[in-house]
Parts: sequence; C-alpha cells; structure tokens
Amino acid sequence: MVFTNAQLTTIHHALTKGAVCLDDHLVQGVLVYVESIVISHGIERFDYLELSQLQNPCAYIRMRSLQPINFFNDCDEPDVERVCRDQNFKPITLQVCYPVYYPNADPEPEWQTYARYERAQVIEAINTMLSLLCDQQFTSCRRCQCYLPTGFMTNGKCRYCCVDQRRHREVNHR
Repeated sequence: MVFTNAQLTTIHHALTKGAVCLDDHLVQGVLVYVESIVISHGIERFDYLELSQLQNPCAYIRMRSLQPINFFNDCDEPDVERVCRDQNFKPITLQVCYPVYYPNADPEPEWQTYARYERAQVIEAINTMLSLLCDQQFTSCRRCQCYLPTGFMTNGKCRYCCVDQRRHREVNHR
C-alpha cells in the first residue's frame, strides 16, 4: 500500500498521540516499519515514535497476534512453519471500537473485529491499521489531540474535553 506524504504525517501524528494498542508480538515490528516508511518519504517530524505510544490501553484501534511475529527472518521452527501454512489459522486480529448510539445517552463503545490475518500477512495487517488512522472516520480532538472515531466527538472535541469544558462553565457561572 502506498501512502501520500499527507497521510504519513497524519499517521505519524496519530501514533505519537496513542491512537493504537499493539501487543508485545507486534509493537517493535510496527515501530520499525512505520519509522522506516516515514524516513524513506522524508517526512519532517518533531519526535520519534516510542513503544509506549503504540501500546495505549485507551486506544480505539487494537491489533494483537496469538503468536510471535519475526519481522526480520522467515520461520525457523518446523512446528511454527507448519502452523503458519495453515490458511485457517489467522493469529493476527485487528479490532476497531465503534460508537453505538442509544436514545438520550452518549455513544457507547463497542469493539468489532475488523479483520483477521495469517502470520505471513503481517504487513497487510499493519497497512490496514495505518489506513484506518487516515480515514475520515477517525480524527483528533481539537483540544487534547487524542485520536478517536468521529462518532465519539462533539463539535470536534472528545467527551472528556467536553466534560471538562462543562465543569469549567459551571464553576464560572456560580
């Protein structure tokens, strides 16, 4: 998948703001992959990605793998290689949190499996995750810059910033 410079800038910004939660099997490989793409495109940035930024437990996009992924070599172990070739075994799961609307209430989060991937499709899984970050269904809060689905936003602000603003107004009007 080819990303434009504008998309890569958005992706890098979203990742530095904790837009995803990756498990230990994926986090280092994703960090190296994203940084290498950003560097190869000459994208200007103010900071580098950190592992902790890719493991935000409050993120709205999660990706995990049931088995370790070796990003730099092929399968070395015969048992793992046999499992890798089983097309029914898809250890990599990409999940997205979507808003569910109820009458007279704030939207509630609901996790849905977006896609499952075989071990050999790890780059495709990463690219799908990155493309979600520059999709219009995700945006950043104007106040705190966190990335979340637009359905959880009110006037461009996340519900936490809206609650803080309401509290601020209540205190000032007393």
